[in-house]
Amino acid sequence: MALHIFNTPHTHQIQKCIEEHSAEDAIVLIEEAATKILCSDWTPAITTEAPKLFVLSTNTSADGKRSDSKILEQKSALNIDVSEFVELTSRHNPIISW
Repeated sequence: MALHIFNTPHTHQIQKCIEEHSAEDAIVLIEEAATKILCSDWTPAITTEAPKLFVLSTNTSADGKRSDSKILEQKSALNIDVSEFVELTSRHNPIISW
């Protein structure tokens, strides 16, 4: 169960990772990669056999709810916070940074 962490917004690399890995793996988009999925027309092609796609978000609204959840839902991605990110790193091995 590998964890792939992308901080660069190279959508072709992210899509290739989605296509080449299994549902047991996970992909986390952080920093510029997280911004790319939220602020662009790019939508990853995800199947049921693909790794789960997560976006690390530090953005919260005034009432404490995470922002951008509708956009991520449309793009088959889940919003996570730092504690959930730490949990993913503890459950996956190896951890690969892109």
